[in-house]
Amino acid sequence: MSALEAGEETCTYLPDLKYYEASLEVADAHFWAQTRAEEIASLVAN
Repeated sequence: MSALEAGEETCTYLPDLKYYEASLEVADAHFWAQTRAEEIASLVAN
């Protein structure tokens, strides 16, 4: 593999990794918001 090929692979890989990390953060935030909403709903119900 040439350095150019390696560079191209790195360039296409990094944005995917950033997108993956961002989507994990969004999923995590959504999970905690949902969990918190359920806690509040159960408190209100009681």
